[in-house]
Amino acid sequence: MAGAELVVDGWSLGRSASDGSFLVRHAPRDWTTLLARTETRSGTASPRAGRVVVRVEPLRRVSGAVRDRRSQRPLAGAVVSLGSEQHSAFSVTTDATGRYALAVPEGRYVATVRLV
Repeated sequence: MAGAELVVDGWSLGRSASDGSFLVRHAPRDWTTLLARTETRSGTASPRAGRVVVRVEPLRRVSGAVRDRRSQRPLAGAVVSLGSEQHSAFSVTTDATGRYALAVPEGRYVATVRLV
């Protein structure tokens, strides 16, 4: 996957080449998860001997707005997280109008909202 952002244990450490190959020079020795993502596709890999291959899948867009239950006013700065057994949590912070948008792999998720 050309031009994918490479994220190792939550740290963005580079991009894949035009042929999809990559080399992460500064990954910690004890890394646990490599995420490769573009705006439309994403995949993860775990450590293994030899070459690491990331299998990617299409992303789906999830969007909405967070509002106060009583007043119905938009809540800016709320953290919306989507998690599942198959995928680690995806999180985003709502904007000034309480809106959010995430791109996640297809699947079933549990949504949580936290106001910080």
